[in-house]
Amino acid sequence: MLGDTTMPASDYYGSSGVMERNDLAGLNLTTVPKILIECGNMPNRTDAGMLSSVAFQQQLARAFTVAIVAFLTGRPIQKG
Repeated sequence: MLGDTTMPASDYYGSSGVMERNDLAGLNLTTVPKILIECGNMPNRTDAGMLSSVAFQQQLARAFTVAIVAFLTGRPIQKG
């Protein structure tokens, strides 16, 4: 699962839903750390349904916020 969301991690690319890439020009041309987050696969009906839900979008936003703050502060994510 992706953090505290119900979105399953990708099982067809990368490891644990993460795939490092070096072929994305918009990201490769920056001089600062960067990240590209893909939240789902729109041709997948389950992913598309979840991603079109306002409630799920808010859940993702909260999960991303918690993860980013934990990363920037060096503190582990607190469950619950």
